[in-house]
Amino acid sequence: MQIQSTPYSYTFDNLQQPVTVQVYLYEKISNPLQVIELLNSKNANFTFLNAKLIVSLKEILIGLNRIYTQQENLTSKSLIFYLSPESSKAPEIELFKVFDFNQPSILVLQQLEGCNIFDELDANIKGNELPISQIGSFIDLEQIKRLYGITEQEADLETDIRGSIYNIISMKKVK
Repeated sequence: MQIQSTPYSYTFDNLQQPVTVQVYLYEKISNPLQVIELLNSKNANFTFLNAKLIVSLKEILIGLNRIYTQQENLTSKSLIFYLSPESSKAPEIELFKVFDFNQPSILVLQQLEGCNIFDELDANIKGNELPISQIGSFIDLEQIKRLYGITEQEADLETDIRGSIYNIISMKKVK
């Protein structure tokens, strides 16, 4: 997977109807309410995620793949559900939400049929766009270890932490 600058675009073409999403990384968004209003006015499927809990772009893509293979729509609730460990409690799930838009946050946006929301978003969002390659550089390791129940031994190697998280969210049982 080649990682480029923000936004990162990916098409899930293994579905009956392919779905394209774009992933943005921002910090210091000064107009989050206007951005959310714009996206809601277009009936866009989107979510903002706290970058402190996302170890890589692959983690987001695994969660999105689970959503779309379950034939669900992208919402904050659905993506957070698939990114969280099976035993998550409400306070833990709240950690994924963005409450401070000055901090790095990730916007995941599904392409709308017949509407190019991406250009409109670029023209209206007021914040610092960061390279997608920086996803994973803002993590709060202690919070992640607690949330996913990762041991000190697994935490010793970054790849083990990523692998542990990928396994946890990939194997999560769905009702």
